[in-house]
Amino acid sequence: MDVILATGSRPKRELLETTGIPFRCVESGIDERSYPATYPSDYVVKLAIAKAEKVARANEGSLVIGADTVVSERMIILGKPKNNADALAMLQLLSGRTHTIYTGVAVCCSVAGVCATKSSVSLANITFRTIGPRLMSRYIATGEPMGKAGAYAYQGLGAHFIEKIEGDYHAVQGLPVFTTLSLLREFDYGLEQILD
Repeated sequence: MDVILATGSRPKRELLETTGIPFRCVESGIDERSYPATYPSDYVVKLAIAKAEKVARANEGSLVIGADTVVSERMIILGKPKNNADALAMLQLLSGRTHTIYTGVAVCCSVAGVCATKSSVSLANITFRTIGPRLMSRYIATGEPMGKAGAYAYQGLGAHFIEKIEGDYHAVQGLPVFTTLSLLREFDYGLEQILD
């Protein structure tokens, strides 16, 4: 069965590659800004479903994986910073605190225009060390925070801010592998099909 990852994200692609599943990537083109922010877990699942279903409708019979991730501090969703001032405000909010990363995953198959969709959410709690204003400004000047939820990249220089990660480490990376594989098995796709 054809498996599609509804994104061009390199970290998500690399995570799915570790499972041995043959797949291809198709961008969903979903405008995340058109979805109003709600409770973080509901929001990421809604976006993951929207991405998976949009790609599935254009690729009938394929299993399509959609995923979305947000950073949340005290139920406030921190998206991608609009500018340097926004990035600074986010880093100030996260400094010295524990925040939560929510990643929603959806697997969808469309047949005759009807989508069968399964979804779930995974999370991880990340504790930041206290970051001084000078270091925040220097980090923002690297450009790394732009385009990153919560204004940091855990797999880049932002890793220097992290003291502890609790929960699903792959949720932090944007594609919780265990959850994704569990959803694929609900469509009878698993290791047996890969090894055939």
